[in-house]
Amino acid sequence: MRVLDHQMIDYFFDYLNGIYNQPILKPIPEKVKDFFDSSIPEKGRAPE
Repeated sequence: MRVLDHQMIDYFFDYLNGIYNQPILKPIPEKVKDFFDSSIPEKGRAPE
């Protein structure tokens, strides 16, 4: 468990160190745009 904790902390700090080099807004993938352009179902469905 300790190894996983250290990996998680390392990942977090690597992310923070590189966050300033990333664009603030990223392009929205076409798959996501298509999902929001689709119509809303008229009937609900049972939870899975």
